[in-house]
Amino acid sequence: MDWASRGESMGASWIVKDEKGKVLEHSRHAFVEVGSLTEAKLQLWLWVLESMRSLKKKKVRFVSSFGDLIEAIEKPSCWPALQFEVGEIKRELQAFEAWELRIGSSNTIRCASFIAQSVRNLGLTQSYVAAGHPRWLDHIYANDRSASGDPERVCDCPTIGWHYKIISKQAACRVEGISELYSGSGWSLPPARTTRQLNLQIFLTTQSLTQASDSPQWSVEGALQNSFNSALVWNVLREHKPPWPLAKLIWFNAAIPRHAMTAWLFGLNRNPTLVRIHAWNPETDKTCLLCGLEEESRDHLFFQCQYSSQVWTQIMGKLGLPSPPTEWEHTTEWIHRLPPPITLKTAVIQAWQGTIYLIWQERNRRFHDGLTFPPARFMKSLISLLRIKALALSATGRALGDKLLFLCSGE
Repeated sequence: MDWASRGESMGASWIVKDEKGKVLEHSRHAFVEVGSLTEAKLQLWLWVLESMRSLKKKKVRFVSSFGDLIEAIEKPSCWPALQFEVGEIKRELQAFEAWELRIGSSNTIRCASFIAQSVRNLGLTQSYVAAGHPRWLDHIYANDRSASGDPERVCDCPTIGWHYKIISKQAACRVEGISELYSGSGWSLPPARTTRQLNLQIFLTTQSLTQASDSPQWSVEGALQNSFNSALVWNVLREHKPPWPLAKLIWFNAAIPRHAMTAWLFGLNRNPTLVRIHAWNPETDKTCLLCGLEEESRDHLFFQCQYSSQVWTQIMGKLGLPSPPTEWEHTTEWIHRLPPPITLKTAVIQAWQGTIYLIWQERNRRFHDGLTFPPARFMKSLISLLRIKALALSATGRALGDKLLFLCSGE
């Protein structure tokens, strides 16, 4: 069994051998949404017992590394916490003419472990039952036969073994360096277990190594680099998309961060307006909380709504722009096309972001608290915020701060 954590998939496997140690059948199964290690062990036991009944096995010796469950079956009083699991397993064992339980080491049933791990490590989630052992474990069975000769005759009934392993987040590397796998006569590689490993080994056999010291070389799109550059690598790996048209209206040095973040979300149309909430919950009323006349969408809030349009027009009038557009697309295009000086354009962008922030704040105030502020109050709040930002820029020695402070002067 290969189980890692709650809610993930689990791989399980069993192998049946005859009295001489020859593999008769093996199986792999994938479980999902296993809540705990104890539940995982129980599911595996029940699956193994059901499989043995289906294969008409009457006398079976079970070899498992589940020492706790085996001891609980033999000595229930010592394991009261496993009383339920033991009851379920004993009920299924009654279907066999004879059975025996043994605790096996991980080396004893390592092949079953490899098969179980293939579910999560290799993504092989298809369950199956097959005769003999898996072909990709030929090298293990060949080594076992050559090392031990004829297996000892231990019983006159089939033996089944399985294994579980909790995967650690850190995997230990068994090979210290390339020198352990390559000698002057060639490569000494372990048998490949997958097609990808086989292709890698085929490629390695075409490479010859020297005794000179190794030195890493980084190549990005065919160009050798003196050192590793994460920016170059990321630029090659990432998905390239055209620049976002509103980026320059959102991110700039004189922006107020909370205003810019709110404007960015509305630029992407991601904030939960009532129209969007209605799409998730059709029972939600879509009527605008500011004017009560139309549906509350992003384009309506900024600035086709009578309430927000009044606020926007007053703020632009303060900057000497008495007739600004009130449709979302027209407003962003208008700000993009504003002529110099740069100070005025910066002030307009600041005011645009600030108005979006304050309008959304007023909408949330009405939605959550049932409170209402008059449009005139927004003028004082926004001018105060812009002055504070201008003073901060001036304090850092930037001339733009003094110019913005002049635009924000007066009531």
